[in-house]
Amino acid sequence: MFLVPIKFGNNDKKQVDIDEKQNETLFQTNPIGLKESQALKAQIPIHHTFEKGFIDLGKIKTTFDRDLYCYKLTNGQKVFIMPKKGPTIVKTYIKTGSMNEVDSKRGISHFVEHNLFNGSKDIKPGVFFNKVSEMGGNTNASTNFAQTDYYIESQLLKDDDLTKTIELHSDMLQNPLFDYEQMVKERGPVTSEIAMVEDDPMNISVNECVKNLYQIKTNSKDLVAGTIDNINSITKDDLVSYFENNYSPNNMVTVITGDVNPDETIKLVASKFNKKNPTNQKPRNYENLNPVNKPVRTDLYTKNSKQAVVSLGFVGPKNNDTKGKIALEIILSLLNSPGSQMNEILDEKQINTNYLYFSSEKIGNKSDDKKAVLASFKCDDKDVDTVLGIINDEIKNIQQNGIDEEKLKAVKEKLIYSNIQMSESSYELNNSIGYCVLDEDLSYITNYKSILNDLTVEDIKKAAKEYLNLDKSSLNVMHPIENKTQFLNKNKNITFGNNFVDKKVYDESLVQEKTLNNNMELIVNPIEVNNFSLKLKFTKNDYIKCNPTAAIVLYEMLNRGSEFKNNHMIKEYEEKNNIHLELFSDNNNIGAIAYGEVSNIEKSIDLINEVLLHPRFDEKDFEIVKKQLTESLKSS
Repeated sequence: MFLVPIKFGNNDKKQVDIDEKQNETLFQTNPIGLKESQALKAQIPIHHTFEKGFIDLGKIKTTFDRDLYCYKLTNGQKVFIMPKKGPTIVKTYIKTGSMNEVDSKRGISHFVEHNLFNGSKDIKPGVFFNKVSEMGGNTNASTNFAQTDYYIESQLLKDDDLTKTIELHSDMLQNPLFDYEQMVKERGPVTSEIAMVEDDPMNISVNECVKNLYQIKTNSKDLVAGTIDNINSITKDDLVSYFENNYSPNNMVTVITGDVNPDETIKLVASKFNKKNPTNQKPRNYENLNPVNKPVRTDLYTKNSKQAVVSLGFVGPKNNDTKGKIALEIILSLLNSPGSQMNEILDEKQINTNYLYFSSEKIGNKSDDKKAVLASFKCDDKDVDTVLGIINDEIKNIQQNGIDEEKLKAVKEKLIYSNIQMSESSYELNNSIGYCVLDEDLSYITNYKSILNDLTVEDIKKAAKEYLNLDKSSLNVMHPIENKTQFLNKNKNITFGNNFVDKKVYDESLVQEKTLNNNMELIVNPIEVNNFSLKLKFTKNDYIKCNPTAAIVLYEMLNRGSEFKNNHMIKEYEEKNNIHLELFSDNNNIGAIAYGEVSNIEKSIDLINEVLLHPRFDEKDFEIVKKQLTESLKSS
């Protein structure tokens, strides 16, 4: 059976009038969604008629010292372009995810994502990936709670590669076939993914934590994947209906970062992304996110882990709260620091908490929806309450005492440095712009430095009290099934509460190679930014015959500090001087990697020198490392 591509609207005068009226309304109600756009809007007459297929909203200066060119297409779709040397990323963000689904269709966002790669008006099923590969590019997509996104990355090796990229990208997003046979076939890999994530204790624990944090009622173990029964019952009509209602131009943002000319690129985008918004568009579905007002705990059991798996969550800042999000970044940096008091106590007690890490996660896609602050870890079942008590004490300490001025300054410098590092990647830049636009918070990438530098100790204390509220928290513990007899009371009260590497363009003539007096080979590659990246490696060409675990233990021992400084002192030194150091070893190599600001390169070299010449080969540390590695192997 021949399936015609999905079409939206028609070309009669009535439809054109509707679209123009809708576009004018969208434009007058702040198309960028930020204060910056109000200034841009004032430069453009309201009666603008989109003769070129788009409106030029002007450009804004970002924290990355790069210009961001802002546009809106005739159909209301927003487009942002940032020129940059290196690979080019064309990525479209759709403001829909699993929190826009009804529970009986939970997983449809992810299922639609898979099906969009299976053929469109001008691309036969099975051809899309081949066409991208022919350009030397790569492509992927992802679905989350609040958004779905698709990208193509290309080096633009040929003159027409950008045109081909945008043609492929726009056709899959505007004209999918939703071929019935392909849809049935795609159920296989999608349901396999569901089976896989349902077997992952950490994933189930995080989902359970989020469900309880926002009081989400669902039959799905995984909020994004949905259930196998749901996927098998979703019809072609379901896919088409969801697509038409959520993949409309006024709900999409395209961001292009890379080696492009903005004037030429926007014309190309406007000529290809020309789908109209659907007539009689139904109201979109939004999950009712109702944050808890008391602590909630659930205890479950798993046969897939020998250790307890723990997830805890708090309600964080609103999606568009720039200051709140940046204050939270400082708090998370403190909690995640290896030199934190929390991690030092865990180390002293010899409690191995695998993967203990705090982060924030976008849950709803309304600008005033509140993010989740999440942390997960693994440990021995008997140590769960001890670890939670230590985390509880650390949070209360930040809430009551904040952070000393010197450490606050160091954390701010670290975050600014991370921002600079991120700006060197076309992919990370694209993500940052896309997420901020969806959050209606471009202020995050235009005023980041000034907002960060203005934050005070009192701001951090206030943010910690609000975003790590121990009295409004969610906790889930997944116990090993063999420990079921040690069941903890359900809902009891608690007190804690695809690597992308930018191929940097450089002049090979500037690379310097030199052999030093000690026969070490030195290679220097100058770059434009005020940062350095250093790698020191001692290599033996022949394979060293030894106990195969020796290199693994040595790696851990080298990263526990020097004879003069333990690992916490080393981390404090790194944070204070805004540098990062990691030692490594394998059966052929021993060395170190360091990066930071150029002004601190000498301090990095001194630190490497200290650790390698005076390693911390302490008997106590040696036993701790062996114990941690053994426990990790048992739980893997």
